[in-house]
Amino acid sequence: MELLSGFRAYDDPVRKKSLFFLSLMQNHGLWKFVDPENLGPPVDYHEVRGHLRIGTVRVLDPDLRARLYRGGEVSQVEDVAIRSSVYQAIMLLRRRSGLGPSRLHYLFWNVFRSVCTRDNPDCLRLRPETTLPERYLPLTVHADGPPRCPFSGTCASCGSAELLLEHVFLTDWY
Repeated sequence: MELLSGFRAYDDPVRKKSLFFLSLMQNHGLWKFVDPENLGPPVDYHEVRGHLRIGTVRVLDPDLRARLYRGGEVSQVEDVAIRSSVYQAIMLLRRRSGLGPSRLHYLFWNVFRSVCTRDNPDCLRLRPETTLPERYLPLTVHADGPPRCPFSGTCASCGSAELLLEHVFLTDWY
């Protein structure tokens, strides 16, 4: 990854593009890594939004938190801090769950992109036209009601009228 970061297209401190590229190479069987468990997740804005909402990442600074409720702009330092926190949360979950970071990334990315949408999340009832891939649908089944977000039972934002949004940072990093 150090080699890739020497190129402008890959100089993101959180390494979103580099990690995505390496993950693609691994997932398509083109490259094998001796320590695949250390290949981190390529954090994107869907994952930022979702982890802020479910509470795996908390923003303690009141000004920054207020901007995130508005989907406001952040500085480069704030962007890197937020995305690095999401990266660290996923890596912690990897260690505790035994699932690979790439597997967790795709789970979170798909749920947050399809179910925990920016403006109209399906917290308590999945829309029939959900775009969640079929392999994740079993996670939405609950004995006590209709299909809903897999994280609805523990999500800090479930059913809330006021939702944290992904931040705005103008860059070509991701």
